[in-house]
Amino acid sequence: MANVFITGKNGPIQLAEKKDIIAPNLLTGTADFSGNNWKKAGDAITVSTSSKLDPSGNKTVNQDWSWGGFKQYTRLNKGDIVTFGAWICSDGSNNFLIDMYADGIAEIIKKTFNGNKVNAKSPLLQSFTQKLPWSWITTTFLANETNDNFSFRVETNGAPNTYIGSYTLVKSDTCSFWRPAIKDLAMQSDVSKLQQEIDQLKSKLGEKTS
Repeated sequence: MANVFITGKNGPIQLAEKKDIIAPNLLTGTADFSGNNWKKAGDAITVSTSSKLDPSGNKTVNQDWSWGGFKQYTRLNKGDIVTFGAWICSDGSNNFLIDMYADGIAEIIKKTFNGNKVNAKSPLLQSFTQKLPWSWITTTFLANETNDNFSFRVETNGAPNTYIGSYTLVKSDTCSFWRPAIKDLAMQSDVSKLQQEIDQLKSKLGEKTS
């Protein structure tokens, strides 16, 4: 189905049919880092969103601290293959470094930078001294255990004005774009059911249904 939106309290809410959602995001609240699932990782300071939007139109975090990050916990079974993706940009600094990490026993299968494979045994970006435009980075992991507390994060060595957005974790060996979690979508079937309930209530009150 085409993208359809309804007005929500905090902005447009996208409608979707469950059949249209392929490899949904396993992380929730990734459009604006909302919700109570976000946790500090390592030396991360308080996570707060900025007014800067990433290329997916989502809110970002100014991650200007060294190391540490933020994450969500998710369950993976042994043998699951997942890919973690995110947007990042930075003003750069001497020997700027970016990488992605997993908490949980997992093997790195591959890494990509703007769609191009990079050395999976090295940081996604290192010794970078220029301004970094918006870039899509991913790391694909193989879970080597069953664990309810797997988590994934982006870390840098603290370059100034570093922005990160659109955290995406999917059960796939590739992740080329951000997508929301099922829990973040208003299902068309749910909206139809709600409209029926509203019409029934209007009928009881003697009002015309739309």
